[in-house]
Amino acid sequence: MNSASDGPAKTGQASNLMKRVLSALVLIPVALGVIYLGGFAFVVAIIILALLMMYEWNSICMRDAVRGIFACQAILIAAVSILIGTYDIYMAFMVMILGIVALAVITLLLARRYILWVICGPVYALFFAASLIWVRQQPEIGLGAICWLMATVWCTDTGAYFAGKTIGGPKLAPRISPKKTWAGLIGGMACAAVASYCVSAFFDYHPLWLLALAGACMAVWGQIGDITESALKRRFNVKDSGALIPGHGGILDRVDAIVFVAPVVAAYLALRPIGDF
Repeated sequence: MNSASDGPAKTGQASNLMKRVLSALVLIPVALGVIYLGGFAFVVAIIILALLMMYEWNSICMRDAVRGIFACQAILIAAVSILIGTYDIYMAFMVMILGIVALAVITLLLARRYILWVICGPVYALFFAASLIWVRQQPEIGLGAICWLMATVWCTDTGAYFAGKTIGGPKLAPRISPKKTWAGLIGGMACAAVASYCVSAFFDYHPLWLLALAGACMAVWGQIGDITESALKRRFNVKDSGALIPGHGGILDRVDAIVFVAPVVAAYLALRPIGDF
């Protein structure tokens, strides 16, 4: 027999699921539209997301830090992203190195105890921004590669959520992220493999079986990114990085897997034989 508390708990879970679904129905078409457009619209959208990530990062790690530090971080992220968007990779790299050094100096003068978080924050955001912008601008393959990346990550999250809720079982990382289960990870891998296969078939990428396997592997790597962000929040005793997206939390909560997966996809495209996916 269910306890009296089961009713409100189940109602709360259903309400949260509805918020997640409605948010996805609004945000996914917008994201797909920006991805399809590419170019200036895509660069601007990624910069906005990266700046929101940086704001949430600072809110978690440096609640009483000097506000001017965020302005410096934002300028660095925007400058590097724009340079990558204009195909000036070497200048982007130089600006990133000089910007990190400048941030370190400013932090030593204004808020020395935050120096680790001041430096790591922009690097984390730039993994996200620089990788996605660079992948999208690749001729012929950029649109398909971004769609493959996003479909893999989104379907990992969806599969992990429903498999974890339905099956439950042993926890994946109970001390860091108590809600994650091994069943969720396996469900996420399965959904990522199917999504990878379907997107690859649509864009005529081959071999399909290998890309499906790559999707499953990226699901695992993305979950490591998710757990890493959970460890950051646990370190500072924070439940969600923000409340910007109903049912999902903040921007950091939604892109934690992409931060890890996108650089891997970018590295593969940079090193792949010409003509291959």
